[in-house]
Amino acid sequence: MGDTTAIAWTTAALHSADLTESQLAQLWAYLDVLMLTAENTWYAHNDGLVSEQSWNTAKNDIASADLGFRAGRIWWEQMKFAYDPDFVKQVDAELAGRDPDELKRVTQETLDKIRSVDRNEAAQPLSTTPSAASPSVPHT
Repeated sequence: MGDTTAIAWTTAALHSADLTESQLAQLWAYLDVLMLTAENTWYAHNDGLVSEQSWNTAKNDIASADLGFRAGRIWWEQMKFAYDPDFVKQVDAELAGRDPDELKRVTQETLDKIRSVDRNEAAQPLSTTPSAASPSVPHT
């Protein structure tokens, strides 16, 4: 992802009002790559080259991570015209009913827990099993 893209993504997800024009350009390019990759996965699924399970995982990644924050949703609404209409329907269906603040909430909760360790506060016991509410991390 690189430092500058990571900063742009973090700013967009957690503090979108502070997003600069150059960070928007970085975020834009990053989201475009993620969504073009997802669209290619969708094409491969339609051609029988990717399993239903893999496509379902990709759709969840799109909704919970790639577009799991308000700035990502705004970008999608502005740019979805550039993608295959049937792919857009799949993505929109996956986004429907999903909390647009899910990624922000989970990211902030995780950050708070990590920071609490550094402050010598009582850390929560670590679990090796992700919670059902946790979004999956993009596999890109």
